[in-house]
Amino acid sequence: MKPFVVPFIVFVIFISQFGLAQQKIGTSLLDSLLSEKKYKTAQTELYAQVERYKTNKRYDSLSGYPYYVGKIMLENSNKQQAIKEMNAFVSDFKEHTSNPIYLQDLYAEIASFYQSIGLHKEETKSHKTALEYALKIPGKPGKKIGKGYYNLGTGQLREGNVSQAIDNYKKALQSYKSDPETNFLDYYFSYSGMGTSMYYASKIDSAIYFYEKAVDNVAQLEDSPMNSYYRPALLLNNIAGLYSFQGETTQSLGAMKKCIEYNKKFLESDAEAYKKDDAQRAHFQYIDNLAGIYEKLGNYNKTLDLLIYSNRGKQQTFEAGHPELFKSKVLLGNAYLNLLNFEDAEKNFTQSIAAIKKLPGTFYDWNASAHYGLAKVYAEHKHMEKAQQFYEKAAANFSLSSQEYYDPIILAFFEDASQFYVKNNQREKALQLAEKAYSYVVKHQGENTLPAFLQTVNLASVYFEIGETEKALEYSANALKTFQDQAFQRENALDSIQVEFNKPAAILLQTRSQYLLKKEKDTAFLKELLAKLQEAIFILNRRKQFVADTENVKALIKENNQLYGFAKQLNVELYEKTRNEIYLTNVLSLHETALYNRIRSRLNLRSEIEVPNVPKSVLMREKKLKERLSTALSKEGLNNYFEISDQWKVFKDSLRANYPKYYRMRYAKIAPSLKNLKDYIPANTTVVRYVFIEDNLYALILTETKKILHRLSFKNVQQDIAQINENPFNVDKVAPKLEKLYNWLWKPFENEIDTEKVIIIPDGELYNVSFETLTPKRITSFKELTTNSLLAKYTISYNFSFLILKNQNTESNFTENFIAFAPEFSSEMKTTYKTALKDSLLLDQEYLTLLPQPFSVGLVDAYSKKFKGISYLNENASKHAFINHAKNHKIIHIGTHAESNNISPELSRLIFAKNASEEKRDENFLYTYQIYNCDLSSDLAILTACETGKPSYQAGEGMISLAHAFAYAGSESILTSLWKIDEQSSVEIIVAFYDNLQDGLPKDQALKEAKLTYLSNAEGRTLAPLYWGGLAIMGDQAPIDLSQDSFPWYVYAIIFLLVSSLVYFFIRRKTFLKG
Repeated sequence: MKPFVVPFIVFVIFISQFGLAQQKIGTSLLDSLLSEKKYKTAQTELYAQVERYKTNKRYDSLSGYPYYVGKIMLENSNKQQAIKEMNAFVSDFKEHTSNPIYLQDLYAEIASFYQSIGLHKEETKSHKTALEYALKIPGKPGKKIGKGYYNLGTGQLREGNVSQAIDNYKKALQSYKSDPETNFLDYYFSYSGMGTSMYYASKIDSAIYFYEKAVDNVAQLEDSPMNSYYRPALLLNNIAGLYSFQGETTQSLGAMKKCIEYNKKFLESDAEAYKKDDAQRAHFQYIDNLAGIYEKLGNYNKTLDLLIYSNRGKQQTFEAGHPELFKSKVLLGNAYLNLLNFEDAEKNFTQSIAAIKKLPGTFYDWNASAHYGLAKVYAEHKHMEKAQQFYEKAAANFSLSSQEYYDPIILAFFEDASQFYVKNNQREKALQLAEKAYSYVVKHQGENTLPAFLQTVNLASVYFEIGETEKALEYSANALKTFQDQAFQRENALDSIQVEFNKPAAILLQTRSQYLLKKEKDTAFLKELLAKLQEAIFILNRRKQFVADTENVKALIKENNQLYGFAKQLNVELYEKTRNEIYLTNVLSLHETALYNRIRSRLNLRSEIEVPNVPKSVLMREKKLKERLSTALSKEGLNNYFEISDQWKVFKDSLRANYPKYYRMRYAKIAPSLKNLKDYIPANTTVVRYVFIEDNLYALILTETKKILHRLSFKNVQQDIAQINENPFNVDKVAPKLEKLYNWLWKPFENEIDTEKVIIIPDGELYNVSFETLTPKRITSFKELTTNSLLAKYTISYNFSFLILKNQNTESNFTENFIAFAPEFSSEMKTTYKTALKDSLLLDQEYLTLLPQPFSVGLVDAYSKKFKGISYLNENASKHAFINHAKNHKIIHIGTHAESNNISPELSRLIFAKNASEEKRDENFLYTYQIYNCDLSSDLAILTACETGKPSYQAGEGMISLAHAFAYAGSESILTSLWKIDEQSSVEIIVAFYDNLQDGLPKDQALKEAKLTYLSNAEGRTLAPLYWGGLAIMGDQAPIDLSQDSFPWYVYAIIFLLVSSLVYFFIRRKTFLKG
């Protein structure tokens, strides 16, 4: 399934425009009446003011009234009548004066009205007229002319005409500098406009420069709420957007939070009420922007939290029908889509489309986004006719928004839509869109260019999917010919490097096409294809270290899976043809490498966050170099690119030397040597490694003496895995599924297993299966699982990687028995936290909804005493305490909530006690990507996701990723849960498990006996596997010496040697004295 993340939460960059009307005498009263929605009173007051100024021939003041004439009539009537009334006022005004100063102001206010109702072409037209009058002012005052150029540039920017806007902003700045009357406020607007135009031109460094100049000028203005809070907030918002665009997420978050803080202070200030209207509207857009930053990070839960908060505030602030309300619905729809919550996504998209239809104006971009989202939802639900309808409506709206020019967003939509059509046998439409995008980039940018290369690959992909394999081979070959064009290499050196980074997709299409077209596939042919794939894999691995945004990482992981999948398939075929076991070893090596590559790619998203035990200065240096190396491909010269590449190599060498653990996590070569497989397999143990290759499922059965490959039928049980928890307490519903899973996932090779100990390494959806609950014969009650199940027959442990098996069964080097962390999440803890934070935006609502865990606290308290260990309870069970004190214990017990994030597994997290004084909202969260660089050296980490009450399945990679991080951080084994289980049941099993460990049992046997004890004592619904089956032991299964006075063997050896030496000394001395 293609990733759902689409960049619809677009950062709103605010464009400042001179509001001339609000500088005129008398209009502040009109602003107040409009703010209070007293429209009839406002109309009466307007007529009185206009008549008074006419009588006194105060045309300087009257020039500021077109906006109010239109705005007040709009509120009392409709848009057409408002425009008519304003035009009548303008005609009357021009009959009485031809002064260009007044006429410039007049047309600037006409433009303001058109901007307020979304008629941007009319806005720009009015600004052009205003500028024409400014140029007619005697003496050509730079300040007035600068204002004219500035406002024209602002109108053009709203229309999307970036190049003309930049030209006019530059002219505005030149004019301002020529006039000594220009003040700091003028420069604030001018520099702000320049910054915004540079942002839209993707010249981010220049944009930051101009925004900082604007900040300097705001600081020189007189102290007022407007200058101290409102205007700095606008600039901080825009600067945050720039940092986000550059991937500087820490700076972006900081600027955005400060922006929100300033805007809030402005709303609480004594500024006039009418001035706060814009700030109130901006406040919610700022929150949406903050959500956009978290979306870019891949933290979709936090994105949703903020958007819900913003939407709630908008509903309380704006009247029904306000555009901000439907915009929130679109944003919420996409947030739910990213979280795979299709029901709520559909509801929000549908509501947004209905709201847009009722409003005047076009809103093509938002309409396109909403229709595109619904297309994704219906495609997921297999409602293909509906999905197609919404793809077509999205395409129509995108076309209307862009006219004849296709920006990267529209080209990406065409690519996605073409893939949708091809997968639904709509070959003509798929080809039409793919060829449309291909023809566009070839026409506007040429054949041998990076965009043309990318669209050629997409076209080849469409041909491949519709079965025109020869065409797919032709276009993929054409794409690869780009590398043979010497002119392209010479003239577009930087693009050629980017093309090379995108080369793996073309190689994959070419090799797949060659594979399908070849009828007789001998070993030489298969080896030739493997060699090409190896080149693609090499390029892919080089690219990984420079990819640092969510979208590109998702695409990278997809490429990673496809390349490694096809390479595994070819190795399986070579094994079947030759029976050479080296190809089975290759399959295992490729599979493990792909697994670690996926983990590493996700970790690379998190470079902006502090990592324990690595200095912040080192992380910042790393980030800056990666950014420069990435942007050098498009912004800097080739010489700079190679210079930065050399700097990057030197930096990585320093990381390897000074921070080896961090280096291994992010950059060390992943090339497992599996020539001696028996080194990875414990004695008297069978390893069952499940592997998905393309759409097929295989089981590799590995012992010290044999390697056997079995092809299994997965489609027969896929639905059973998904539905096994629909009636979890009804044995009549569950029993057939457990028997069926046994028959398809275990029975085909059960005769190959002749050891009691079995290590199971699942893959994909099989991580959701508790293999111990599978039954050879159908059960009639859950009690029968004690005798009729894999739990009864084998001692089973699990693992997430074959590579982790090496060097297990090592003796413990730890002297301290036990350390535990158990925040109970009691109501008292939450009340203390809630009362300490008054700002509801900073309040962590998820923390307040966590269920209390009284049983875990009782367990920790009891066993910390029994094992003479240390426990951190309630408020003391903090993230800081865990990071600093958990290491170097035989057992680390973590009795807290663990949240599994199966969409972004690196964001799975442990939740510790909140400190009410902490400013950072995430201070009590320890994410998976942070655990990797912690020191959690231990024999065993207990990590269970418990809830009081009904447990629930939460299948996927999230909890497995947490377990993998603990293993990397130094935990030799991990007892975890594959899904959320009942807290009381979990505690009962762990109590028995601890007692079994103390009796000297190996960890896997200790857990097996604990489960059997639990089943023998449990009654009713708590016998269901949902309550206990999710607990799994991973890693080293050696026993743990938990004797209360235990010391490592070498301590006893040293004591023995010392005592022996003393005895020998005294004997010798006694002999000497006798002599």
